[in-house]
Amino acid sequence: MENVQLVHGSPRDEDEYILMASDAYEILQKCRCSANIFWAHACPALPFAGKQRPRQVFPAGLQISQRKQTARLEIKPKTTYMVNPGSVGQPRDNDPRAAFLLYDTDAALVTFYRVPYNIQRRTGKNLLPPACRSSLAIRLEEGR
Repeated sequence: MENVQLVHGSPRDEDEYILMASDAYEILQKCRCSANIFWAHACPALPFAGKQRPRQVFPAGLQISQRKQTARLEIKPKTTYMVNPGSVGQPRDNDPRAAFLLYDTDAALVTFYRVPYNIQRRTGKNLLPPACRSSLAIRLEEGR
């Protein structure tokens, strides 16, 4: 079985935001594990690779669109990764589609997904006048 650690914010704090390679570097230097870490508190999809000098390794292929998209990241042996899938419910990257990933440990492959969904159904856009809709509903529609 693959050595994987799942956390919300970071291995240090469930509410910590990891937004840059320097954040990942600090965590990976202090982490005593060799696990690939998957976290979800920061909403843009952010994969970092390398324990000594983490660098952002986002695969090409995902851009703001109205359609379903996928992008793949090969997990190389003897490399530690920190990977964030993005957000299904509260994106912050100006892309309102749901973002998630699947990690195939046998194939050593992470597949990122961006999938449109019916935001109007979730937010009640057609049921309520604009003044009654919450800021969360508006944020979902705008992806921020």
